[in-house]
Amino acid sequence: MRGRRTVLLATVLTALLTAACTSSGDDAILSPVGTGTNAGTGAGSSDHGTPQQHAAYGYAAKASGVDYQPAVVVVGGGPSAIRRASADGLTWTIAAAAPGAKQLHVGSVMLVTSIAAGRVVAVHDEGDARVVTIAPVLLTDVIRNGKIDVHQALDPHSLVFQQVPGLAMGPAAPADGDLPPRFAAGRSVTGDPAMPPPSSFGEVIGIGVWKVKPYFDTNGKLGVTVEREKGGLKLTAEIAFTTSNLRIGGTAAVSGGVLSGGGFRIDGLTGLQVSFGAGTRDGNLDNGKVGLTVPAEFKLPIPPSPATAELPMTITVKFKFTLATALTGKNSTLLGSGKYRLSGPLGYDGSNVLTPQFSVEKSLLDSLSGITLGPSGLVLASNVKIGVGIGPTFLNAGPNFAVNVAFGATNGSSLGAPLARCRGVTLDIDGTYGASLNAYAGVVDFLRKRLPGFTNVEFGVEGKSKLLHRQQILPDVPLCRG
Repeated sequence: MRGRRTVLLATVLTALLTAACTSSGDDAILSPVGTGTNAGTGAGSSDHGTPQQHAAYGYAAKASGVDYQPAVVVVGGGPSAIRRASADGLTWTIAAAAPGAKQLHVGSVMLVTSIAAGRVVAVHDEGDARVVTIAPVLLTDVIRNGKIDVHQALDPHSLVFQQVPGLAMGPAAPADGDLPPRFAAGRSVTGDPAMPPPSSFGEVIGIGVWKVKPYFDTNGKLGVTVEREKGGLKLTAEIAFTTSNLRIGGTAAVSGGVLSGGGFRIDGLTGLQVSFGAGTRDGNLDNGKVGLTVPAEFKLPIPPSPATAELPMTITVKFKFTLATALTGKNSTLLGSGKYRLSGPLGYDGSNVLTPQFSVEKSLLDSLSGITLGPSGLVLASNVKIGVGIGPTFLNAGPNFAVNVAFGATNGSSLGAPLARCRGVTLDIDGTYGASLNAYAGVVDFLRKRLPGFTNVEFGVEGKSKLLHRQQILPDVPLCRG
């Protein structure tokens, strides 16, 4: 019976792993709101922002020299015209006297900076300020003709860390075919309705009983740690990439208001690391599944140039984490760690997916240990999405690539089995890519609740590719393979 339970558990975890890998990269596509008219552009749109304002809000948009769509309204002054942004990044308070501000109306596309950019869905005046709520837009909503060809080195000193507390959510059990969080629409976890200023490093973020920390440290390690200390389940886990001279290249072309071709390439990924330690007080009663979309991102604003089609843009790094546990027996534990080497570019070139070479430095299976009265296991999946684009924080549009790494581990009962104590690990790496809205699927639910009812929000899937699948089982006998 113990051997059969082990086989059954491995089968269940494999199914969970498949769901985690195939669902994390779905993207949201937002259809334009209304038709809009050409409201014109502000006359004096020169950038008067400080370095701190650029880090928070991005660089100013140009009033001329760009083939904008008719509905675009450029607001002059750039970040210096911005007085505050809401905690969800969708409502902007700008100086009413800024050039072009008075021309904003529902249906037009506001363009102040790379982040303060979107379709106007609500606008009103408060004294000498205009309060504008926007919905995300696609590149084709902003420009009729232009080519993006951005190549940029990324290092821990060049990016800033931006929390978006208005997108905070409670942990949610994965649904069939997806793992979206439930967003707390319009609610700030900190009680401050304004978006906080960016910081120079990643910070620990509390999401219910979970603590999540995305990071890009001075050694070039890019990853996320997750910790749970309360309740019957205790867990710490980390999935991270090691890097050397990390750099990205994003391309996209818009011709006649139609997106045609594009690509995204990531160079400098050198390795992949995973570690976890889990323990349960009451066995099956403590098990669960959770999907955590981290309400924060690393970002690097870049000014308009020929490489950006003369648009201000922002390079962003976003994170998502998925966990499923199946620990059996009271006071059970499961621990493991692994290291793997990567060599070569990751991404897509418009027609082909670029897959790095993979080799094992330290097998997760070799370190798998723990005390379990019954067969136990878990699944960890981390999604990292890098993109360059324009639009609100966490909801910008442009070429992007997401890599989803999922580890599954099973460990047989410490009491032994009649024939064998089975142990197994599975590693899957998937990629998703495109040039539409650079947001996680769960954000669609938030948008539907937060924005006015006439806003047309649609859900779509961009290109996907299986980059790697590895499975290892010990002992390699039919009982465990089943």
